[in-house]
Amino acid sequence: MALGIERDTVGDIVCQDNNATMVCLPELSSYIVENLNKAGRVGVNLSIIQLDDLNTNQESLTVKTDTVASLRLDAVLSAAFGLSRTKSAELIEAERVNLDHQPCMQTAKELCEGALLSVRGLGRAKLLEVGGVSKKGRSFIRIGLYGR
Repeated sequence: MALGIERDTVGDIVCQDNNATMVCLPELSSYIVENLNKAGRVGVNLSIIQLDDLNTNQESLTVKTDTVASLRLDAVLSAAFGLSRTKSAELIEAERVNLDHQPCMQTAKELCEGALLSVRGLGRAKLLEVGGVSKKGRSFIRIGLYGR
C-alpha cells in the first residue's frame, strides 16, 4: 500500500464480488481512507465500517471432521489444513495466521466454536463445532474449509 504502516496493524482482506474489505486497527482507519487512492493502477473508493457490519459470507464450506488433543490454535490449524503441529507453530510464529481477522502469534491460544482462521498461502477455515471427547481424551471437532 506504500502508506508507511506496519503489517501487524492490518488484518485480513476479504474480497467479494467487486468489493474488498480490509480489517485494520480503529486508529488507522481514517488515515487509510484519507491516503489510499489507488490499488496498483486502479482507483479505489474507501469507507469505514464496523467489524460487526463485515459480511463474511463466502462460497460454500467443505466440512471436515477430526479429533484434536486440545483446542489450541496450533492443533486446530494442523487438523484443518493437514499440517504437523510443528509446521503450524512455525506459520503462527511467522505471523502468517489470523484469528477472527486479527493477527495471532500465540500457539497455545484456546479456540471456541465460530473461530475464523486464515493462513496466508493456505486459505481460510472456521471451527464450526466442538463435540464430545473420545476414549483417549481427544476432542471431536467439525471444521469448515472455504473454497475447497
